[in-house]
Amino acid sequence: MKSDATKQKFIQLRAEGLSYAKISEQLHLSKSTCSSWENKFADEIATLKKDRLQELYDEYGMEKEARIKALGKVLNKIDDAIDDADFSAMTPAQLLDARLKYQKALSNEYVPTTDSTGAITMDELQSRLLSLAEQAKNNNLNAQSAKELQALTLVINETYHQAKMEHTDHSLGLDLLDRL
Repeated sequence: MKSDATKQKFIQLRAEGLSYAKISEQLHLSKSTCSSWENKFADEIATLKKDRLQELYDEYGMEKEARIKALGKVLNKIDDAIDDADFSAMTPAQLLDARLKYQKALSNEYVPTTDSTGAITMDELQSRLLSLAEQAKNNNLNAQSAKELQALTLVINETYHQAKMEHTDHSLGLDLLDRL
């Protein structure tokens, strides 16, 4: 009969992803014992794997809030670089490309803070976008509305370019862009 310490070490090594061959060599167990213990201690192994993964998430900032903060910091640095750039090391196109990529990554982290019960129609979207554009034109845009306008513009731009690459016509199309 194997000691409890050996069983705990088996659980730890399996949770770390070691193979039966490596565990049997390290703990002097048969592979059939490893297989039997795998079934017997499946819950403990799964819990330890989950706990280890959570520790890694915590250690490397993989929580959603941490990702948003990290992406925001990088985006701010890119904005600063664009503002201060002498463009000797990086072309403006490269800086703008990097900024758009980080902006998209940050937008992907967006989670609505209000409960939306229905889908928005294309007419409602178009109306909202035109309203925001009018506010921007009159310098009456608050920070939240500016972010909304930026997100809508990014989506429209991305959709337009995707449609252009696919050679398809999109109903949102140029008529909306012409109005802006």
